Amino acid sequence: MRRNLIALILATAITGAALAQPAPDKLRILGPAEPEAGFSVTARAVQEGLAASGAASGVEVHYAPGKGGLVGLTKFVKESRGDGTQLMITGYTTLNSVLSNKSPVTLDDVTPIARLTADVPFAVLVAGDSPIRTARDLAAALKADPSSVAWLAGSVGGAGHTAVVMFALLSGVDPARLNFSVFLGGSAVDALLQGKGTVAFGSSYDLYEKEVKSGRLRILGITASKRSPKIDAPTLTEEGIPLVFENWRGIVAAPGIAPAQRKTLAEAIERMARSPEWKKILEEKKWEDAYLGGAAFDAFLKSEQEKAARVYRATGG
Repeated sequence: MRRNLIALILATAITGAALAQPAPDKLRILGPAEPEAGFSVTARAVQEGLAASGAASGVEVHYAPGKGGLVGLTKFVKESRGDGTQLMITGYTTLNSVLSNKSPVTLDDVTPIARLTADVPFAVLVAGDSPIRTARDLAAALKADPSSVAWLAGSVGGAGHTAVVMFALLSGVDPARLNFSVFLGGSAVDALLQGKGTVAFGSSYDLYEKEVKSGRLRILGITASKRSPKIDAPTLTEEGIPLVFENWRGIVAAPGIAPAQRKTLAEAIERMARSPEWKKILEEKKWEDAYLGGAAFDAFLKSEQEKAARVYRATGG
């Protein structure tokens, strides 16, 4: 009996010690963009979330801007191998940059940790008086004459451009025949309001909500898998175009780290992502919670890389 009691006490002590392990400290998060750009803003938000939730302490953020995250990715892979204190923000934009720059360094070279956020889904927008009334109308116009539809979707290789190419492919149109309207400065929504194109892909509801409610713009559909409670519009899938696209951001660790190091980092990020402090940050920044960790994130990342490669090949890359 006494032996069993001692064993129970020891087991309880060991379990308690494991649960009481201190949060990781002296972590460094790389924002692979200019300090005010999306990747870097996300890096600072994670820094804040880790500290506020108690998931980690002493977290620093540094930057390495250029080529949609590719400069930072290359630096990260080269300089942080085997270092379990290093993290980096990444997302869909970097997948395209890897392909368009034919980079030997890819996201296969890092250690996936988790997807964190997703932007509000893209909305397909036209002017309020446009003869294009539905996503089906848009697909039909595209099939009849691809040059007649001037797309406003940001930079080539970016998330908006990728979503347009996917729309064309799903509509049976060769992406090489697409007409991308060039605009300088401002957003695609601004350019649409100025009559510089036929249709825009808008990624932030705040930028076009007022214009939609006033009737100056109209939403044909959104690129979400299900309707959004914030946006009064059908999904493109409902309209017969099975296009689901989210411009996500996630976090990865250095290549070559030990399984125990990956586990420590993954647990810290999950603790943060489940915390009320992180939920508050998401609400303040109007980001969608898209947390996905473990094997599920590994599979998602592989799927996204395959999607990006498919779109890249379709555009002649």
